[in-house]
Amino acid sequence: MPPGEPLLPTGRDRDCADEILSVYLDGTTRAGAPAFAGFDHRRIKPELAWAAQLLAGYTAEDVMGFAREARAESLAAPVGSVQTVGTRRVSAWVRYYAQMADLVLTLRRAGFDVRVVSASAEPVVRVWRKSWASRPRR
Repeated sequence: MPPGEPLLPTGRDRDCADEILSVYLDGTTRAGAPAFAGFDHRRIKPELAWAAQLLAGYTAEDVMGFAREARAESLAAPVGSVQTVGTRRVSAWVRYYAQMADLVLTLRRAGFDVRVVSASAEPVVRVWRKSWASRPRR
């Protein structure tokens, strides 16, 4: 593939998109076989580690660009909207919970250094946490 081209044909190959989504959401292949074996479920959720591995070959800036685009689309989408990935319908919207914003601000006011911890790839978290980092520390 030429540089900058997607490595997986998910935009034109629904079977590929369906298989990836099945492994990520269900932990199984579309045929129902376990997607992962030999892991300690108390230490890792293999679907999340695998999703981060799919980003191999992209720079952190590339991944942050993907995350910025997805974040903007998801926050702009109406509550309850769905999108089709492959042949499956999945949620297309996301919101920051007001309760979480209140918790972050309350902890900051109390002198805590608030950090975001996630199983997502670190460049993705950097993009999503920006709204918290930009809020005033009253």
